[in-house]
Amino acid sequence: MKRLIALILLLVIISCTGEKPIPQPTIKISSPTQNSAFEYGQDIKFEFQLTNFTFNTNDTKLRSGFIKITLDKKPSALLSKTNQALRDTEPGAHRLVAELVSSKELSYNASDEVVFLVKEKLAQTPILINNLTNLNTTTNQTTIALTNDSNKPDFDIYFPTSGFKVKGNLVALRLVPKNFFFGKIGDKNQPGYGHLHIYVNDQKDPLMSDKATQTISNLKPKDNTITVELVNNNHTSYGVKKSVQFYAQSVTEKQD
Repeated sequence: MKRLIALILLLVIISCTGEKPIPQPTIKISSPTQNSAFEYGQDIKFEFQLTNFTFNTNDTKLRSGFIKITLDKKPSALLSKTNQALRDTEPGAHRLVAELVSSKELSYNASDEVVFLVKEKLAQTPILINNLTNLNTTTNQTTIALTNDSNKPDFDIYFPTSGFKVKGNLVALRLVPKNFFFGKIGDKNQPGYGHLHIYVNDQKDPLMSDKATQTISNLKPKDNTITVELVNNNHTSYGVKKSVQFYAQSVTEKQD
């Protein structure tokens, strides 16, 4: 009888405090689906379904933080939203892992993974303007080829995004080239081919890169700016230059 009364009192105390255990969060990758296939150059849309989780770190009723994206065993990004588009993924099979982590990147032991395929890219040969001299330039098709700016080399800075906070003094710069192919640095010029000149903050001599992903080191604390320029094989500019500003956070600095 005494044990029964003690149990009842304990239940009454718990109910009066109103405190409930924080539920375990879960994550499911709804896109891409398992073993789905995409054309080379096609945007791959990542979508996630979450339960018992919020990106609002001020919410004390649910676990909060980020979605940590790992592609092919390489950490790619921390997301504070449930969707993200991935571009310029290399051909082949890829393994995507999505994990819920705290603002300090501590795991909540909630993750999901899928494998998807990017098909082989088709061979593309840049069109030389000289080769068009024998064509009938009065046709609409030829006129478009001569005047359409969408055929010009260009790129987007995929990561880091503007205002992003990275930990430490390293960042994996990732670009999405458009109508641009990486050539051999110092080789003879060929339209649509070349490499990158990368400038970090006030750096005068550029870092030269012939790939879309480049690790940038020795970032200064706090605000940083990376400027990327498309250049020909002989280092002359295509006239395409873009910058991104982001924040380098020390490993001991508290995240906002």
